[in-house]
Amino acid sequence: MLQSTALVRAQGVLAPGDAVITGFSGSKATAAPATPNTDPLDTLTIDLEGPSAKIVRIGVPGAPPQGQLIAAPSTLKVLAKEVGQVFRSRHPVDPGASRA
Repeated sequence: MLQSTALVRAQGVLAPGDAVITGFSGSKATAAPATPNTDPLDTLTIDLEGPSAKIVRIGVPGAPPQGQLIAAPSTLKVLAKEVGQVFRSRHPVDPGASRA
C-alpha cells in the first residue's frame, strides 16, 4: 500500500503529469452453481484481481487538447486484493496548500 507522497516520489512511482485513477475493481460470478430460485446478482463477488487504482502517464498527450482520446500507458496497477476498493484520492500540487 502506498504510505506517503514522499515515499511514492522517492520510489519513482509518480512523475509530473501522472494521474491516479481510482474506481471499482469489478465483479465476477462465484464458482458455486446457481439454483433455479437464485437471483443471479447473489452469485457475484468483488473481483479481487481487478485494479482499484491505476497510475497513468497523461503529461505528454502528443497534441494540443481538442477533446480527443489519447493513449495513456499505465505504469502501475494496484489490485483490490492489495488495498480493497479505492474511490477517491487526492495528491496536492503544493503539499503546503490547504484544499478541501
